[in-house]
Amino acid sequence: MPLSVSDISQKLTLSSVEQTELIRIASLYSDAKMIILYAEEVDPTISANIQIVKELRDALDHLMRLFINKVTPGSENGSYGLAQIDKAVGHVYRAAFDALDGTVLSLKIKIYECLSGSGSVSSFSRCHLRFLARWQALVPQYR
Repeated sequence: MPLSVSDISQKLTLSSVEQTELIRIASLYSDAKMIILYAEEVDPTISANIQIVKELRDALDHLMRLFINKVTPGSENGSYGLAQIDKAVGHVYRAAFDALDGTVLSLKIKIYECLSGSGSVSSFSRCHLRFLARWQALVPQYR
């Protein structure tokens, strides 16, 4: 029998660490999504990159496992929730890295096209600066 909203709200309890980690993954996902959208803008064919979609799907799968574990009576396991969040974080990072790989290749091709079109340094500089300014605006700095 499916759980009702009131059943879920009574059973869904997250530790403070789990809450913090879920906020972290939401922020990470937002940043990864910006990278993926930029990758699609630079190269529309990257949307066919199934690996990016697979990584995001796998991240969602781990978050759903956490949710199911929390609302299923008798299945609470102290470290299980954090392990699922950690695995989801890894998948979101991999999705962003896969998008970045494709973007770097696309940008290299675009820069080559700028250079081969006129062969002038000023043409390359204008082209490179246009991409660089856009890239720096979108990609957050992780330290």
